[in-house]
Amino acid sequence: MNLLWKTSKRGDLWIDERALMDLVRENIPKTVLCQGVTLLRDRDRVEVRMALPSDEAVDGNALAALSRSVKDLLAPLGLQAEMTVVEAEPQASSACGRFVGNPLCWAATGAAATAVVLLGVTSTLTVLAVAAIFYGVSWLFLSSRGKDLLRSLLQK
Repeated sequence: MNLLWKTSKRGDLWIDERALMDLVRENIPKTVLCQGVTLLRDRDRVEVRMALPSDEAVDGNALAALSRSVKDLLAPLGLQAEMTVVEAEPQASSACGRFVGNPLCWAATGAAATAVVLLGVTSTLTVLAVAAIFYGVSWLFLSSRGKDLLRSLLQK
């Protein structure tokens, strides 16, 4: 998602939330999870949400050092960072565990099974192929990476 940073007579300046999160993730310890970033009202401040493992003891000095490193990382971009720390929820250890715990995946599984029973295998595969095509086209035109790919293809 793009976050509106600044507005001027010449237009708007947006920041890619995923890129900002990736920048933070690359520069923090692997045991800490960056859950998200939010530009605050004045838009020169950014809230960075961090999750710490619940089974790990939290040292006040380590938190202060982490906060300082995040502030130092984002300062050259013109952003004042504020860090919020929460306790990390236990994550499912496998892909199967993540699937079982996701209601959307169960809804998709039920819909697919119903489609096979009511429409048959051939019609269900046709519907899935059309859905994949629509997804690909919408990804190409709506996502920032898709737009970049489309732009590079058109320049060749």
